[in-house]
Amino acid sequence: MNQTNYDTQCRAKANSAIASLSHDKLADRQAARADYTELLRDTEHLTNLVDMLITGDYGYEYYLICQDIINGSKRRNKVAALSIVIAAVETSCPAVMAIGAWKALTSDEQTAANKIFATIIEQAPKTEWATSPNL
Repeated sequence: MNQTNYDTQCRAKANSAIASLSHDKLADRQAARADYTELLRDTEHLTNLVDMLITGDYGYEYYLICQDIINGSKRRNKVAALSIVIAAVETSCPAVMAIGAWKALTSDEQTAANKIFATIIEQAPKTEWATSPNL
């Protein structure tokens, strides 16, 4: 198996894990939403977790997903995509519930969380290290 096939399998595994959260029991999804809402309000903790996520501390699969988001189209809502990944990985919150958690925040809380995600995306390296010719 070459690196490209391995990366593709890793992405599929991570995407499958994220998508499977929507099949959890309603009570579990609601608890995850509440946890994610609190995480979004704790800006210092959120900053650390998002930084850990994009540097690969949650695993190579999620690193690849984050690199796809960061290096993706300028038209893509990278903040929303990255926030859904951190919701899934950190609190097991499915995407629909993560959107609900975001909407539950006040305008100031949304602005603060948005700034954290945007700053980290801006400062992140724009190339995927796995494709570097120096490996």
